[in-house]
Amino acid sequence: MLAFHGCNIPDDIIAIHKELDALGEEDKEIATRIKVVRESINALQAIVDVLQSGYYIKSVIPFTDEDGRTGNICSFTNGGEIRVYDGVDASDGSVPRIGAQQEPNGIWYWTIDGSLIYDDMGALIPISNKPGSGETIKEPDDMIPQLTIQGGYWFISFDYGASWKQLGQASGKDGLDGEDAPDKILSIDQTSPDFLAFVLMDGTTLSVPYYKEIRIHFDMDDMDIPIGERETIRIDYSLTAADDGTYVSVSTDGFYTAVSKQTSELEGYILVTCPRGYSDGFINVVVYTKTGISDMKVINFCEKRMSFSEGCEFDVPIEGGTVRVPFVTNFDFRVEVDSKSDDWLAVNDTRAAVEKSGEIAITALENKGMARSGIVYVYSDNGVEPFASIIIDQESPNCKADNGSYVISYEGGTVLSNITTKLGVSLDIPSDGWVRGEVIDRGNNEYVAAFTVDPNPGNEPREMIIMVNSKSGKTPLTKILLVQRGRNNDLEMAMIFIVNPNYSNDFTAFLPIDVDSHYKWFGKSIPSDLDCFIDWGDGTPGEHISVSDKRWELPEDQRAIRHHYEGLEVGRKFEVVVTGTVPSLDARNIPKSFRSSVTEVRQWGKLGLRNMDYAFEGFIGLETLHPDETGAFAEVSSFINAFHDCPRLKTVSEHLFDYAAKATDFGGLFNNCQSLAVIPERLFSNCSSALSFSTAFRDCKALASIPENLFAGCTLVTDMSQVFTNCFSVVSIPEGLFKCCPKIWNCDSAFKGCRSVREIPAKLFENNGEIRTFAQTFEGLAIAKLPEHLFDNCPNVQSFNGTFLSCRLLEKVPYSVFDNQRKVLSFESTFRECALWKESPYTILSDGTKVHLYERKDHPDDFVTPIDYTSCFRDNNNLPDWDSIPEAWREGY
Repeated sequence: MLAFHGCNIPDDIIAIHKELDALGEEDKEIATRIKVVRESINALQAIVDVLQSGYYIKSVIPFTDEDGRTGNICSFTNGGEIRVYDGVDASDGSVPRIGAQQEPNGIWYWTIDGSLIYDDMGALIPISNKPGSGETIKEPDDMIPQLTIQGGYWFISFDYGASWKQLGQASGKDGLDGEDAPDKILSIDQTSPDFLAFVLMDGTTLSVPYYKEIRIHFDMDDMDIPIGERETIRIDYSLTAADDGTYVSVSTDGFYTAVSKQTSELEGYILVTCPRGYSDGFINVVVYTKTGISDMKVINFCEKRMSFSEGCEFDVPIEGGTVRVPFVTNFDFRVEVDSKSDDWLAVNDTRAAVEKSGEIAITALENKGMARSGIVYVYSDNGVEPFASIIIDQESPNCKADNGSYVISYEGGTVLSNITTKLGVSLDIPSDGWVRGEVIDRGNNEYVAAFTVDPNPGNEPREMIIMVNSKSGKTPLTKILLVQRGRNNDLEMAMIFIVNPNYSNDFTAFLPIDVDSHYKWFGKSIPSDLDCFIDWGDGTPGEHISVSDKRWELPEDQRAIRHHYEGLEVGRKFEVVVTGTVPSLDARNIPKSFRSSVTEVRQWGKLGLRNMDYAFEGFIGLETLHPDETGAFAEVSSFINAFHDCPRLKTVSEHLFDYAAKATDFGGLFNNCQSLAVIPERLFSNCSSALSFSTAFRDCKALASIPENLFAGCTLVTDMSQVFTNCFSVVSIPEGLFKCCPKIWNCDSAFKGCRSVREIPAKLFENNGEIRTFAQTFEGLAIAKLPEHLFDNCPNVQSFNGTFLSCRLLEKVPYSVFDNQRKVLSFESTFRECALWKESPYTILSDGTKVHLYERKDHPDDFVTPIDYTSCFRDNNNLPDWDSIPEAWREGY
């Protein structure tokens, strides 16, 4: 099949008009016959143009003209069309046998009675002005034959009327009639599903293919694709009705990279790569043909999300059993048991999931030995690295101990470990001399192992593994690791991590120390002065890390700072001490499956931190955030996503940000911390430079309440968009929450999805006159009514797009609720899916005129004319003024 380009089909045959104008009423039948012949000749030339240019038939539609003659209008994909009459009356004469013939050079020429026509110079007369084979083609005016009837005979001219040739009789009994009388120059044959055949008087057939829409189809049901940062995915596509002139082009939003590869005429694929630190985006896929754009699709990309409402670590009984792990996700995935655990752990269903929520069922066998832990990896359907890890712990049938490891100060002291066993307890302590132990029997099979640790005289840490056996000494019960810090004068200023190298992270600890040569500080790129010393706490030589090591030149998956612990048992923890200068923490160089190793930051120290963006993002083992007691955050400018997606984080010290007075951006701070149930009221009391809390507590589904004075110290903040989106457990919004934040301008989706909230405080926005947008702010709340003066002090609002969307219990809205909002441009879906039954909101002007929202356009001196208002009142059919509301305001377009 061929593609199309526009062509210019002449409307009339030159000079025929003169003939028509000269005819009187008495020659009306002759004029009609000439008109039909003229249009047929025009049509023939257009058909030849189409054949030589590669156009298609777009449609064939029957018609009847003003003279009652019937035929078909044939439209082409270049925008042109022709009329093909069903015939002319031949009972009183004939129609000239004008036809077409294609020569070997590919050009079509005029024929009469099946014979080619030559001009006075002996050259063939071409039909189309489309060039071919290098031949010089005459101008269009010279190509179209001119016909007239004189004295009852047809005459034809090929030289613009300079000379005429007599053809057959046009009327009377001597004309061509009976079986030899042709009634039309061309006709159409529609029997083929693939092409339309134009049949000439001499039997010549010109076939033009029907246009078939070229469409692109992807091997997926959803055009919104979850993707991980730096991940490359393949999207296969197929084309319908494509030809050799069809090609697929891909463009991106400027952040993604995309490459299109066409493997055949009808198939191909697109490789899309997400950049680091950027997840949401899109690509445009455009299908081009010879005539232009045939199809276009937009594929959107969003961040891969998977959350576990009950955490990622579970205990299984000694006798074994099945653990069910609830999950919510937006991508298909598969699960695999770690090879070190597959002898006692199994996943009931390892197929790729198609549901977006459900349970992963993990079965453990009975434990007949020592305590153990195993790991189940969760992979995205096309991923090669684990997206998440589920840890399964199983106790020993012989013994239960409080902890497997203890970190002790260099000053020494006493460590107590509670042990429960029916076999009694004895201790096997190495004879190093710095640890002494005894067993205290408390009865009822409960024991205490008490260890006395001497002071450490050296600067290096030391450790000891103590074996706990049965009282007879024949049955091993468990192991206890004691790690003692060394004497270090800089210890008070050190950052101290507690790490748990385990099966889940291949006994390797990763630290979120940013090794890039530059980092962000107040939005500027600052050369890094990284220069630190790391004591991994296992007695191995410390490690010196600096920017001069050029670790940042390595591939991204090799840059992260890591340490492998040899010969460990499950549950053993280490204290990792970092001293020196660390200007930036960033977890994004650490594979997600290894972000479980850090369980605690016991001390923040003072290492010259200036940036905390993504510092502990995705650290699934982090449970507690200790206070900053040393001014570690005094120079930090940004905490964007600092603790995003830490599912076990439960406790946050109220003094965490006591020194963070220079920080401006807290966007995404605790986003998706699903175990965080309490926010300290004075958490941000010293954050006087804060400008944004966008998505700071989004998806904190366990959060039960919002402190009223949470933002009392944040007088400069401007962005509160999505700050509490999807906090399902929050039941009330404090009235004074924003009273100290007069500069807020963005409240988009601030409380969207807080479905347990039943009331909006009347004075919530009393001091917020700068707010510009309330888009989706209260979407999905369980409110039944609105306070009368809710927005009175917000005169600059421009958008109420979806503000109360899906508030299905909302019945009562004060008619004056938007009285002071005269600049609103968008009311799109404002009350969609509500249950309003009183008259829709209106404003009474000073002259007494009642103006509803949908009537504001009629009062330009009093209101800005809304430009977005579709579906504003959709599904509120009980409104008394429902029939007066314009269709677009009710149902959309």
